[in-house]
Amino acid sequence: MIKNFSLGGLFVETEAASEFGTGHEIELVMKLPPENDIIRTRPRIARVTTNAIGVEFVDLAPSHAMALEWCFHVFRHTIPMPGA
Repeated sequence: MIKNFSLGGLFVETEAASEFGTGHEIELVMKLPPENDIIRTRPRIARVTTNAIGVEFVDLAPSHAMALEWCFHVFRHTIPMPGA
């Protein structure tokens, strides 16, 4: 389950966290709203806890990075912030 998602990466809760190592790459497949195609990327594991991994985007194509930025721009202006 994704617990935190940002322009720099994401934090994923998983029962298999112990199978990952800091510095390793994983394959991440995602579809963002403005994209017609699936995005495949290989983020690097930046942090491992007992039940989660933090991954850092390191190879996003410029068009994918722009799509991600667009999503956050839209989310920021359409989704209510907690406590607001």
